Amino acid sequence: MKSLRIKCNSLYWLFKPFWKYGKGLVISSLLINIILVPLSVILITLLPQTIVDMLETGSHLSEIIKMATLINGIILLLSTVSLAHLTFYDRPASARIDMRIKRDVYLHTLKIDYRYVDSPSYYDDYMWTIDNFAENAKNTNALIQDFCRACILISTLVAVIASVGPIIAAIALAIAIIDLQISNQVIKTYVKQDEDLLLPNRRLGYVHRLFYMNNFIADLKSTNLKNLILRKYDRTSVDAIDIIKSANAKMFYQALMITIARSIGKIILIIYIASNIQSGNIARIGSYITVFLAIESLDRSLHEFSQTIQNGNKLSLYAERMRKFFDLKSEIETTCAGAIPAVGAFSVELKNICFRYENSGFELKNIELSIPPGERVAIVGENGAGKTTLVKLLLRLYDVIGGDILINGVSIKEYNIGSLRERIGVAFQNSNIYALTFLENIELYNKVTQDKLDEIAQSLKLSEILKKNNADFSNEVTKEFDEKGIVLSGGEIQKVALARLMTGDFGLLLLDEPSSSLDPLSEYDMTKMMLNSSNRSTTIIVAHRLSSIRDVDRIILFEDGTIKETGTHDSLMALGGKYCEMFTKQAENYVK
Repeated sequence: MKSLRIKCNSLYWLFKPFWKYGKGLVISSLLINIILVPLSVILITLLPQTIVDMLETGSHLSEIIKMATLINGIILLLSTVSLAHLTFYDRPASARIDMRIKRDVYLHTLKIDYRYVDSPSYYDDYMWTIDNFAENAKNTNALIQDFCRACILISTLVAVIASVGPIIAAIALAIAIIDLQISNQVIKTYVKQDEDLLLPNRRLGYVHRLFYMNNFIADLKSTNLKNLILRKYDRTSVDAIDIIKSANAKMFYQALMITIARSIGKIILIIYIASNIQSGNIARIGSYITVFLAIESLDRSLHEFSQTIQNGNKLSLYAERMRKFFDLKSEIETTCAGAIPAVGAFSVELKNICFRYENSGFELKNIELSIPPGERVAIVGENGAGKTTLVKLLLRLYDVIGGDILINGVSIKEYNIGSLRERIGVAFQNSNIYALTFLENIELYNKVTQDKLDEIAQSLKLSEILKKNNADFSNEVTKEFDEKGIVLSGGEIQKVALARLMTGDFGLLLLDEPSSSLDPLSEYDMTKMMLNSSNRSTTIIVAHRLSSIRDVDRIILFEDGTIKETGTHDSLMALGGKYCEMFTKQAENYVK
């Protein structure tokens, strides 16, 4: 009983989004399935008996034709109404509901903390949900319709058969119960196969992406990468096929048992009916025809009912898997209430903060740092020193495990997370460009006036990019939605990312290697722009090219998750420590 309650609860959970967006479709489909479809089946079952009975009683041919025409006319009308509903209402409405449910899934992903998104298992859960949630919500609605229709048909057909021979109805129901028990095992095997295929499919999907994404094609063409990757592809393909073979072998024997049970049941029914006809218990020919037609319809209805129960079990298992995705406990992204950051440049204070990633040896240890409003700070250090991690903590993609981060003297945890991030402008090393217009890519943070757009374009020489592509700000970027879309280089994408930071008054700017793809002249212009008096925001720049940050107010050297050196360029060079060594070695390369 508890198991049934859990399954019903899972099905209700799946059905809710479909009901939310498709109440009209649910109600109209239900009316068709509990009234029109059963009525058609009953009329088809009783039509032969009606005609035969009229022939036995000597009815005139014209009366028989009228009756046959009337009944078939009603059947045709019912079928036409059902077909029209399916074609002109059901399918378009189902497609619209499918899209809205998937849209809700996309929005839900933004409510999930970054610590989940940063895990490979999250990708499995997300793909399972986006591939199955909308479809299974639709299937749950179909399940309800099928269940109601089957119940009405079975009860009506059993009544018709029982009026002629009660034992016949009992035998047919016994067959259905056996069918149902074995079919449940088939469904469990099928769902287990899908779960086992998640990991191989994720790996195969990775290979699929490599061979169509342009940033990997050059390596595939010019290195041994293709052979190494295809070797992994072949091994994973074998694993996937083995899983499918094993599951299919189980399902074959289970399906064979169902077929044998159904065949034996039909033989028993035929023998029973034949013996009753011979003994005179079923006397009239019309009743004999009705029983056989009703048994055929009942067999189909019982099989559909069995399939409905199986589908219910399958859908409940799918729901349990998907609910894991929706039940992820998020603490950061659900912080809707809280303080709104003040206008103007932020002060940033790191008070003895500590942080580590799960299943990682890396750790930020006892970081103490105070940045007054408007200061330009550069974070430097070797790869893996903790520079980018600090950027993620300031965006509150993660929470520290010790200490606290204060923005304007207030703990970062006390802010409304959306409002806080609106005041923080970010440009990453691998900045993203999106299938939007050139202008929309610039306006991701804020809308801009034409005068402001002209100023931004002049500062970053965006007009040269547009001129080269024979385009303007209204042209689409990428070819995802427009075959004539602009394709930008890595350096051009970084310029667009920097342009986004010039669209508003940010309290804090976080620049994580923002010039890694820029040519030297563009990098010089970018640095000048970020460090001149027009930039009143508190600015933190993560950099590897040390020549680009020598004029910042302060340079902070990270090493092994701690702050090792801090000061201006001149003071750190005079110190002769790690920063001096790094800068000198880079400078030697330029001199050579």
